[in-house]
Amino acid sequence: MGSPDQFQKPATRWPLVGWSIFAAVAGLCSVVLPPHLTPGALVNPGYGHPLVPWFASVLANLSFLPTLTAMFVLGAVLGLAQPRWWPLLGCLTVSLPMLFWGINFVHDVTIDSTSHNLFPFEIAMVLCFALPSVAGGGIGRLIRWAILRS
Repeated sequence: MGSPDQFQKPATRWPLVGWSIFAAVAGLCSVVLPPHLTPGALVNPGYGHPLVPWFASVLANLSFLPTLTAMFVLGAVLGLAQPRWWPLLGCLTVSLPMLFWGINFVHDVTIDSTSHNLFPFEIAMVLCFALPSVAGGGIGRLIRWAILRS
């Protein structure tokens, strides 16, 4: 009875809310910061008439390898910290990037209906950032399981 069970029901869901907010904000930072931290990466202007121009310029100058690496590390941290909720937290890492993309999409389409004619590929591009975070979350959960088992 003295050992904590990682699958025990929490007394409250408030810690999950805090971790969810952390996952969403850290996921946004994982997408936004790599182009800003890479020297000379912000060369292309944002497309269309964005309502959130800083996010549109990030998507126009996206650096995939650093972004995917940051998402994987974030997922591993979330999996280590919250092994029970790692799939949910891994998916929440792309919630704010999808929100900002959606805001820009709706704004651009209302101004010019011919913009974003390849929007399914834009959605797939933003959603592909969830894959490394979910995979990292699974690996983080397995690492925590192995540590607690030994």
